[in-house]
Amino acid sequence: MQLAKHLQNYAEATYNSLLIHAEFSTLQDRYVFTSNRLLRELNTLAIKYDIQIEIINIECATSDFGIPRFILLTPTHRNAQFNAELEVFIEKYHVEFIAAFVKSYF
Repeated sequence: MQLAKHLQNYAEATYNSLLIHAEFSTLQDRYVFTSNRLLRELNTLAIKYDIQIEIINIECATSDFGIPRFILLTPTHRNAQFNAELEVFIEKYHVEFIAAFVKSYF
């Protein structure tokens, strides 16, 4: 879990539209690169809609192969397009994390 510390430092310094409260220490190394892509695209989405997205926590349940769950807090205004893009984004990264697990398993 050495890579998670580096990702935390990098993310806090680079992704200015994300407010990160979470500790990345529970993140397994096999998910660090996928998590970085997630953070980069989430930051891009926040810039596109001129908002700030908060990452409240990261949960890594052992029953789900250690796949991280990012707990997000987004602005409360109702923007249908933002909500639709966020939903597609979440579904995409669910598949990405499963693919990262499968690659590391086999």
